[in-house]
Amino acid sequence: MTTTGTIILVEDDLALAREVVEQFGKLSLNVEHVADGEEGLRRILRNDYILAILDVMLPGRNGFDICREARAAKPMLPILLATSL
Repeated sequence: MTTTGTIILVEDDLALAREVVEQFGKLSLNVEHVADGEEGLRRILRNDYILAILDVMLPGRNGFDICREARAAKPMLPILLATSL
């Protein structure tokens, strides 16, 4: 399976991010990883992604804030919020 475009993963847990990137890679999907909320929002606003996956608890800016701002600027961007219990 091949696809056009890139997914952005905003996740500060590096071990989890590596695993997600690896698993999406097995599906021939490109993933750009960012560990900081501020940088994640900057990239979302600056680039065109096919999907944004946001951790809820992030340094710099949390996933809910990023989601609100990204949704206002890019209403058609699919966004997944992720958290661990």
